[in-house]
Amino acid sequence: MRTLSALLDDDLEDDEQLPEECRALFEHVAAAASKDAKDLGDEDAAQLEQTRRNEFLCVECQVHEAELFCEQCHDYFCELCCGGQHRKGNRRKHTFQPRFPASKAPPAVEANATTMDVEMETRDAVDYD
Repeated sequence: MRTLSALLDDDLEDDEQLPEECRALFEHVAAAASKDAKDLGDEDAAQLEQTRRNEFLCVECQVHEAELFCEQCHDYFCELCCGGQHRKGNRRKHTFQPRFPASKAPPAVEANATTMDVEMETRDAVDYD
């Protein structure tokens, strides 16, 4: 079987068998790809499932479920990490969207159509003793 580059380098008028050779090459490549796809082991499947479960974990702590989306950072945060990352400097001006639309938001989350204000306590306001 000729390689793809050899097939494409030929003058089409001189080679009437080109369609058959291309089809054979495609079948060979498709069979090899199918075999590779079936070779996913249990470890790969477990990693894929873990990735699906972690899809909406906080980008900072990777522990809590993300509840807020920062429109400027383009990241999802839990409330605690969002407060920590956005308590000082220019990040204080960032705006947030709830992860869920307002119609599907849990009752504890108040949201409107454009932004969501989150009241957060900073280290200065919390007694850690």
